[in-house]
Amino acid sequence: MHYIEVQDLHRSFTEGTISHRVLDGLDLSIDEGELVILLGRSGSGKSTLLNLLSGIDTPDSGRIFIDSTELTALKEPHRTIFRRKNVGFVFQFFNLIPTLTVMENLKLALELTDKMTREDLERAEFLLSEVGLANRADTYPDLLSGGEQQRVAIARALVHDPKIILADEPTGNLDYQTADKVIELLDTLVKKAGKTMVMATHSRDLLGLADKIIEFKGRETVISGATGA
Repeated sequence: MHYIEVQDLHRSFTEGTISHRVLDGLDLSIDEGELVILLGRSGSGKSTLLNLLSGIDTPDSGRIFIDSTELTALKEPHRTIFRRKNVGFVFQFFNLIPTLTVMENLKLALELTDKMTREDLERAEFLLSEVGLANRADTYPDLLSGGEQQRVAIARALVHDPKIILADEPTGNLDYQTADKVIELLDTLVKKAGKTMVMATHSRDLLGLADKIIEFKGRETVISGATGA
């Protein structure tokens, strides 16, 4: 079995009396250590798939297996525990807690997964150094640039040593030059740690990084290997 298996996944949303089908029988396999890019316009299903892979949302039908665990068979409390232990998130808008310092944001991620050993704290310090912010550990997020905040968010996503990184438009709130640097950093750190990453984007500039590309085109989903673009 592949590391992540998605089988006949369906998800629709109702707006008033109108039903919008977002995923229509999606089948997908992802191997451990792969970088998968979800490509498509806003509303095409990228974020929906990320939410399903994390267990935040549940499908109308279909099954998701992650490392032999059937995520779709778990009740909500168990999905939450699974997510906290196994998934790291990088969001478009950073989602750092403004009243906590940079290091306190990382420590909170550790506390939520019951990881606060000396080794865990050393890992937090190491990751801040890896993202170039070792000297900003006691700084509050609003004093950082957008690129610096996203680098903190990357460190936070990795600090509890999750198996999977889910990134939802991680450069959508950054200028082009900063976005380039953030993506390079994210790609390097995730590959160095041997993690599996699924990244949603509308930018074709990132396709050359991918091991697999899933393009959402209306109700059609096209799955292909890297283009080298």
